Amino acid sequence: VPMAMDKVTVCNMALAQLGASPISAMTDEPHGPLCDLFYDGARRGVLLEDAWRCAILREKIEDDGTSVPDDRGFAYRFKLSDLTKCLQILDVTGTDGTSIRWLREGEYLYADYDTLVVRHVTDLDDEAKWHPLLVEVVSLRLAAAIAVRVKASMTAKAQLMQEYEALLLRARQINAIEVNDPNDMEEGGSEWIDSRS
Repeated sequence: VPMAMDKVTVCNMALAQLGASPISAMTDEPHGPLCDLFYDGARRGVLLEDAWRCAILREKIEDDGTSVPDDRGFAYRFKLSDLTKCLQILDVTGTDGTSIRWLREGEYLYADYDTLVVRHVTDLDDEAKWHPLLVEVVSLRLAAAIAVRVKASMTAKAQLMQEYEALLLRARQINAIEVNDPNDMEEGGSEWIDSRS
């Protein structure tokens, strides 16, 4: 039976890398609160490092009805908050698939179409939906982040970062991470959802 994947399990994988005792809850002393402190940063850092297929969404959004100043150079403005926990935009097109120019500034997206299809990396915080290699990579990054506090060892941190980089390379090689392939739009490499639903 596959292990149920959740935040505590990922943290225990990180602690095991450091020879530390496992936790049963994020509040368990001494390492639960430490893992909790660094966990979100480790997850988001890994998701931003590369475009993990399991964390890519394709969403349709409409402009927010705000008048855009002429000096902005675009006709329509969109709220990034209308996307599902967007970390990074990968591509923006019209609803017919037409490539368009666009600009992201702060929490807004600007374009000349009033309806867009946005492919983006979402902050996927449901560990049960992670690719197995994503689980390993996040646990390694977390282990490296807490290594000095758990083991008082910069050497351990450096070794873990080396393992982390090697595992990222492996993930790219087996296609867990999306490459810049124009055919990917036809390969089911992302999940389509309508942000209005």
